Amino acid sequence: MDFLALLKGVEDGKKLERTEFLNDQILRNALPSHIAFNFGSRNEPFSHLCPSVGILCAKLGRPGDWVGEFGFDRLNRLVCEIDQRLGQLSESSRLEKVRTSHCFYTAACGILPELAKNVHDAPCTIGEQLSSLAELAQFIQDLAESEALDIAIGMDCGSALSVVVGGG
Repeated sequence: MDFLALLKGVEDGKKLERTEFLNDQILRNALPSHIAFNFGSRNEPFSHLCPSVGILCAKLGRPGDWVGEFGFDRLNRLVCEIDQRLGQLSESSRLEKVRTSHCFYTAACGILPELAKNVHDAPCTIGEQLSSLAELAQFIQDLAESEALDIAIGMDCGSALSVVVGGG
């Protein structure tokens, strides 16, 4: 009887670890990594003032383009390609994916707290980061055109206050 209880406890522990891992993955997909890391341990809202930020918002296609399994797979493939390009550009310019929601893709530069105070210093100034963000925008536009999709892209820069309510 004790052995069965112990075995059940081990199984429950593994299920709990797996659930916690999946919850962390969902959180990292929904929030920037520097916010997701501290999200569960905070009781008060997370806020951060960024003096120089660049934001890119892109809408790929129309909602009707993503209907059914084929449409969903196609959208996932495009988002993966954009994520890979963002990863390549991030190595030198500190770009970060903020969010993907259906056919909307949002990325930013200058938002990481430990790097935001250095956006005016070499080796990676806000101008260089914005240049990389524009390069990502061009990549997204070229990708959409190669797929014969409508595309809407917006970019802006300036100061920003980020706030996330929730957690703990």
